[in-house]
Amino acid sequence: MTKRLVVLSLKLSLLFAVIYYLVSTGRLEPRSVLLLAANPLESSSIVFFVFFGLIGLTGFRWWLLLRSNGFHLSLFRTEQILLIAHFFSTFLPGAAGIDVIKSGYLIKYRDAQISSKTPLLTTILLDRLLGVKAILILSCISLLSMHRTTFLESLFWLVLLIFLAMAFALVSFIKGFKIGEMGARKLSAFLKNQVPTKIVKALSFYETQKKVLFSALATSLLIQMINVLVFYLISRILPSFNADFFQLAALVPVGLLLTIIPLGPSGIGAGYIGFDYLFSQLGISGGAEAFNLYILTQLTINLLCAVAFLFPMPRAASEQ
Repeated sequence: MTKRLVVLSLKLSLLFAVIYYLVSTGRLEPRSVLLLAANPLESSSIVFFVFFGLIGLTGFRWWLLLRSNGFHLSLFRTEQILLIAHFFSTFLPGAAGIDVIKSGYLIKYRDAQISSKTPLLTTILLDRLLGVKAILILSCISLLSMHRTTFLESLFWLVLLIFLAMAFALVSFIKGFKIGEMGARKLSAFLKNQVPTKIVKALSFYETQKKVLFSALATSLLIQMINVLVFYLISRILPSFNADFFQLAALVPVGLLLTIIPLGPSGIGAGYIGFDYLFSQLGISGGAEAFNLYILTQLTINLLCAVAFLFPMPRAASEQ
């Protein structure tokens, strides 16, 4: 009992330290809170879509990949791990900080029957890659439907090139093409580490899991469409941010992709720069302010995710 109280006290102390850090560094702006409070319908809709739509569906996508790999973690526990990861990502650099926490929990709670960690950790990599692929697909489709400008045309070809290169690499690894295996071996030799080779071998498992991959990709596309919807609701709160739906669908995915760059907690630094620049190229002001409201909502939800951190977790996946 005493040990549990000590652990709970440490967790609560960490939570208050995070809140103090966010307020003292100006990442939680009181003025932005007032702006959201003045628009309760839009604000509550944004919170609903971010929590249940974005975080909930992301957990479901990862759960699909875990189950296909023989890791029998319940959907509830999968969502709990993801919520905990979101809480810690509040002060970890880049959006990829979530993946670090997820990796730690997977290693800790894997079944005794699963001897290798690589297939489980590969689900995190594949989960991230499918998310990026959906971002590129939605952005390409939206850019095609918009009026042509030099900036939009250049952005379209850049996004398309990244998508094709990524799709080719992923298919090569999953299908077990020689070029993929050869590339992994050369990278392993260069790094003097067998991790790249093991990852490619783990990815090849999904050649027989086409239904799972299709379901995960479809979920990723839905997640990105919800992201666009969230920014549409933000545009209703910010009169200066007068972007239409197609402009949001083209630029929001690209802006969120930049949050992977570790310039600040939850990708904040890169996000401000990216959104401000992308929308300014179309003559739209308020890109950084729109991202500020988005990240404020996300940070608030991340802090509420501490509730999942306070709940006890089983010692192994078999205890579900």
